[in-house]
Amino acid sequence: MSQPQVNDEFVKELDNILERTVRNGSLLISGSGGSGKTFASFWLLRRIMQSPKHETHGYKTLITDPCLNFRYKFDSVPYIDIFETKVLPVEVDLIVDMYSLTPTQKRAELAEILGNDFVHKKELKIVHNGVNPYENFYILDELHNMLGRYALVGKEGASLLDIITEGRNFGMYFIGVTRRLADLSTQFVESCRNNLFGKTVGDNDLNKIRKMYGDNVADLVCNVKARSFIFYDRESNLISEIGFPDFIPQGQPYKIIQNYSGGYVRHILG
Repeated sequence: MSQPQVNDEFVKELDNILERTVRNGSLLISGSGGSGKTFASFWLLRRIMQSPKHETHGYKTLITDPCLNFRYKFDSVPYIDIFETKVLPVEVDLIVDMYSLTPTQKRAELAEILGNDFVHKKELKIVHNGVNPYENFYILDELHNMLGRYALVGKEGASLLDIITEGRNFGMYFIGVTRRLADLSTQFVESCRNNLFGKTVGDNDLNKIRKMYGDNVADLVCNVKARSFIFYDRESNLISEIGFPDFIPQGQPYKIIQNYSGGYVRHILG
């Protein structure tokens, strides 16, 4: 099936959102069920992968996938089942399936993945005299199930909070996706200066939007159509609306199966 035509304005808007995500370190995509959050994250991820920096491995991506959305509906990139491995393979792009884990286990795995990368990126910055040799984008789907309201509070959450607030300095950028904004860590929400708001109907989520971003944003979010999003940049107070077209996968993700020697082989499904 051929891809739908996308106009130049749409591509420019994607690039604008990603540029601001790099500048500020994070982006939060939220909306009620059926608002099109998955389509929005798919398009942004594809645009990252279309970048010249990605072609030279200057951009790398990792996707946490608790609902199998990316594994079955995204483009041809490798994936692993986190339950089956202790070591992540080295790939430019990688989908990490977490569908079989409890919320507590998901949070623990996220903390380990980000923690290991954070340590490594700090070491690389020293070796390369203050320059990040490559930059990482983390697409964190259903983030409320990993970073609940109090996940970044106290001693247990301190390390993760440190990574989220300082990661930008080491070329680590976080794109969180949630359908329960009110249940997501307030610390994470406050750290995101850029937001893509899909149609939101829950009173708790709308009250949080109204309280944090004002009546104007909340009123727009109430009435936006499915697969359309309100982009809001708190730093510049920029508000715009962007509609996302159908997403047709280019190929399909393929599984990486690690062997007992610590290496891995690729298993192409189909």
